[in-house]
Amino acid sequence: MAASCTYGGVECERRAAPTCDGALPQPWYRSAERLDCTPVANRIIEYACECAVVIAVRLSVFSAIYLDCFITVVLIAALIWIAREDLLNFRVSNKAIIGLSASFVVVCLASDRLSLLISHALLSLVALIVLFCAFAVRVIGGGDAKLLSIALLWLGPEHMLTFALLLLVAVIAYAIGARFCDFPSRRLNDSLRIPLAPCVSAAWIATLWLSYSFL
Repeated sequence: MAASCTYGGVECERRAAPTCDGALPQPWYRSAERLDCTPVANRIIEYACECAVVIAVRLSVFSAIYLDCFITVVLIAALIWIAREDLLNFRVSNKAIIGLSASFVVVCLASDRLSLLISHALLSLVALIVLFCAFAVRVIGGGDAKLLSIALLWLGPEHMLTFALLLLVAVIAYAIGARFCDFPSRRLNDSLRIPLAPCVSAAWIATLWLSYSFL
């Protein structure tokens, strides 16, 4: 079946795409009825549709990359603010802790990573129980315990060892600076107390950088 028509001043035929048993399914822009003016025009239309599909796929990939970078930048900014507050006031805001934990849940649900959320949340819960035992015997502060558990919530078991090693280095470096270079610190019962949030933030950011660069 064919019918003549005019397209751009050119006499054309509108006809249905032929089908046969066992043929591979054609793309939507080939299987639908179309104007067959010239083979060159048909090829241009097909090529334009293929390019549109490729561009859409690449844009979706780039948008995911840009979203990941945006989340990382916001996270680093939040960690710097938390470190500054602990340096000035020796306290970690509960609002910041709630914001970090809620942000991770939203990111996981938005990206359909339920298994990642479960595994990271279990690790964070175990860490929180252990750290609150340390808080009970006055080894660390309550805000520091919550911040460490949130760090493990974000980093997960895959980056836990790297974070722990970097945190140890940061704490040792800060303790030396507090003793010899007047870094912000407090003395309590002849013991030196340092704000832990700057060390946690530095180790967290360094772990993120290493994970993007090498891990």
